[in-house]
Amino acid sequence: MKIWKPLLCLVLMTSLCLGLLGCAPKAMEVFAAWQPEISLYAGDSWEGEIPGDSDGAAYAISVNNVPGLDARLDGNRLILLATRPGDGQITLSATAKGYHDTNLTIPIQIQPRSLEVNWTAEGEPPAEGEEPGEPAEIPPEEPVPDPPEPEEQAPSPEAAPEPEETVPEDGAYTASVTLEGGTGRASVASPAALRCENGQFWATLVWSSPNFDYMKVDGERYELISEPGSNSAFEIPVSAFDVKLDVIADTVAMSEPHEIEYTLYFDSATLQKQ
Repeated sequence: MKIWKPLLCLVLMTSLCLGLLGCAPKAMEVFAAWQPEISLYAGDSWEGEIPGDSDGAAYAISVNNVPGLDARLDGNRLILLATRPGDGQITLSATAKGYHDTNLTIPIQIQPRSLEVNWTAEGEPPAEGEEPGEPAEIPPEEPVPDPPEPEEQAPSPEAAPEPEETVPEDGAYTASVTLEGGTGRASVASPAALRCENGQFWATLVWSSPNFDYMKVDGERYELISEPGSNSAFEIPVSAFDVKLDVIADTVAMSEPHEIEYTLYFDSATLQKQ
């Protein structure tokens, strides 16, 4: 009987040690090893699934020091929206039963979007689907002769009157319009239909997507005029031709609505009365 007591104590101590070792928290190896390379352009979005060591893991964004980055979580999915260029990093925190709490730092770079424009030999932008033409040959410059000496003229008794500003005639027009900005995937129909009323032009802008629900021009909000299910259309004022006009369009294509900045360029050389 005396021999069995020490053996029984040894067995109990061994079982207790093994049980304690089995209950010790483990490291989140799969989560800690995740290092996605994220490089975005301004206006882009990115989504990725976070690999986990446990189905019951919970995640949170504890640090976001990237200028112009909207970061959020949807369950175990990381969703990013880049609004302007900037560099920095975000830190994800993960907790799960039976695992050590773990932090993961991910570097992120947001680059400015460059605008590429190809011109044909005639100096006009190529039509959609067409290859850009060969650049026109530029003849060598010839020397410019000196201007002749101005002749003295008698002063005019009355200065010539300045030409009066031409007020456009009311009615329906069309004009070519160019869209820039955003992710570069959206476009608008061109030429656009315009109407002139009391010297003010209004354009009917038809988008290539049904996912825009309102626009803003000079701080004023304009609602949809298109039928449900069709591509988004708005009637907005045209304050000037041959300059880039700043506008905002709100898209619902992503998980949350976002306002995106664009510019519109109405070409006066293409203005035609209907």
